[in-house]
Amino acid sequence: MTRDSWLILIVVCIAWIFDAADGTIFSLTMPLIREEFHLSQSAIGLIGTMFLAGATLGSFTLPIIGEKYGRRWGMITCVGMYSVFTGAIGLAGSAMTVGIARFLTGIGTGGEWPIGATYLAEVVPPKKRGFWMGIMQSGYPLGYFLASVIFATVAALGLGWRACYFALVLPALIIIPVVSRFKESQTWVDRKNASDADATKVWRTREGLSALFATPEDRKATIVASVLHITLGVYGWGATIWLPSALVSDFGATSGQIGSVFIIIYAVATVGYLLSGWLQDRIGRRWCIIVCLMLGMTAVVGLNVLRWMDAPSMMAVFGLAILLGFAQSTNTPLITYTSEIFSSKNRSMGLGFSVASGKVAAILCPTVMGVIADYSSVSTALFYSTLFGWLAIPVALWGKETAGKTLA
Repeated sequence: MTRDSWLILIVVCIAWIFDAADGTIFSLTMPLIREEFHLSQSAIGLIGTMFLAGATLGSFTLPIIGEKYGRRWGMITCVGMYSVFTGAIGLAGSAMTVGIARFLTGIGTGGEWPIGATYLAEVVPPKKRGFWMGIMQSGYPLGYFLASVIFATVAALGLGWRACYFALVLPALIIIPVVSRFKESQTWVDRKNASDADATKVWRTREGLSALFATPEDRKATIVASVLHITLGVYGWGATIWLPSALVSDFGATSGQIGSVFIIIYAVATVGYLLSGWLQDRIGRRWCIIVCLMLGMTAVVGLNVLRWMDAPSMMAVFGLAILLGFAQSTNTPLITYTSEIFSSKNRSMGLGFSVASGKVAAILCPTVMGVIADYSSVSTALFYSTLFGWLAIPVALWGKETAGKTLA
């Protein structure tokens, strides 16, 4: 690790922390926003959908900046967008303004995933790339924690919900001036110079989505990465996102018990991100994905078994929460692997396309799971969601292993 590598690691990790905080702060302030603007539940849900739609669009489009102008400018664009428009929510005078600002914030956060991961993947040593990518991924649970701290502090000081959004303008003030002074990824510079040196090639990368399907190797990488993000995106809904509903409807859990379950999950997840970063350098990206999948599926099967007991023990649920915490770290080998599997000319664009594909699946997932829950139970819906994630196993095994290899 060079000095530049360390600096990029730190700043990308900070960017991911604030990315997660931007996404989480809306959930925390949602009741207050709903009350101030007299919104229905469906209206609040529409704002949430607008954020997810923006994130999908950002994952598709902003990586083009990272490919054409460099990873630094891609990072600056993403951080600038999600910081400025998060701050704009604090000035919103109507629900429509909140919705538009959340949509634009989503574009910035959606682009941050592929561009930040690509930038870091290209500057850290190959043999321990998984470990450093795991540290980057650990920024997500830290971001959830940061959002909680900001919300609690603002509430304690009686500053109102708008202050939470003003506080999250801070990353733009810190990260953008710093990143603008960083060195560009040498992998990207070498490719750019090679293209510029031969004018007849006219930047042969065929920039845009068509480049992801230009050769058999490109097509295979795109299919593998996209299917992994789709299947594991659906799996993620079952592993954690609908868990509070399952705890209430199937186990009669109190708010305090739900809070305790998620404290366990996110505390373990923080450790799990780091451990999976280390593990994927030892056993490979693909097998690390499979191990994390098995932990999540085991936990969800356990929940379904407990549901049929006469008096299910909450202590057993807490034990399963530990497995679910480790299962969350599936994201570490997933992002690492899908940032490595593409060639340099497609790396940020390919990762953006596959991340966006997963987000599209996430848009459809709540509706499908809701239908299953209505006809059976929420725990059953979680079971089918995580079962779908197991389709990732043959796809991962079909892809090539990238652990320890120098990026092309």
